[in-house]
Amino acid sequence: MYNSRHVANFLIERSLSSHRPITPLQVVQLVYLSHGWTLAVHDRPLIVEPVEAWGYGPFISDLYYALKFYSPGPVVNLLNTVGITQFDEQAILIMADTFDKYAHLSGVQLLRLSHAPGTPWDQMKGAEHRIPNSLIKAHFRSQLVGYGTA
Repeated sequence: MYNSRHVANFLIERSLSSHRPITPLQVVQLVYLSHGWTLAVHDRPLIVEPVEAWGYGPFISDLYYALKFYSPGPVVNLLNTVGITQFDEQAILIMADTFDKYAHLSGVQLLRLSHAPGTPWDQMKGAEHRIPNSLIKAHFRSQLVGYGTA
């Protein structure tokens, strides 16, 4: 498992190198999607931090607060992190695929995906607490048919 800031930095780096700017909301949602696909495809979490059911969607608190300085504009720098992370090949493939599949969507479009009926956020909304990985995993497993690495 990795710190969500390291995962975010992977996605931000990909954004910067491909000249496809992403906003803080997109970063948080892309980290969430990468986490969900890792749970579904590899049966393990990608990030250490819990995903929480906030009023506007699934969020990772530390990551949100680290990025909110940029809102509503694009993220133009990597986040401060502790240590260096070496991602395993499975994590790299999931994060890269998630970026390629979803980064063209706006933050609002990504929230619509996470707000759809039956999603983990939909099931937990209003509770303002953690979304269990088991719920995230079950949802993303149900979506595997449309996922590129499955």
